[in-house]
Amino acid sequence: MEVVSNIQELIRVIGANSSKEGTSVEIKIWDGRVVRGSNYKGSKRPEIVSVGTTRIDSNLLWSHVNSFLKTGESFIINNGQVLFEWTIEES
Repeated sequence: MEVVSNIQELIRVIGANSSKEGTSVEIKIWDGRVVRGSNYKGSKRPEIVSVGTTRIDSNLLWSHVNSFLKTGESFIINNGQVLFEWTIEES
């Protein structure tokens, strides 16, 4: 499990790992919660679409991750090949 100490590191890790099919990611964040990312097979529409890139732009992620940390609501990223869902839970 990767450990991050601030929102910039979290955004970097989410951006780097949102396009890997068959991947599951766990990140422990500075307040003890655990962020999980995995391939999404459901029918919800993605909040972020970034087609044709292997790394999601941090500017595109900033508002979604900030809201995600405040509300705890999951979000989905579509990079054109993979749908990736990020969730957060208390450790």
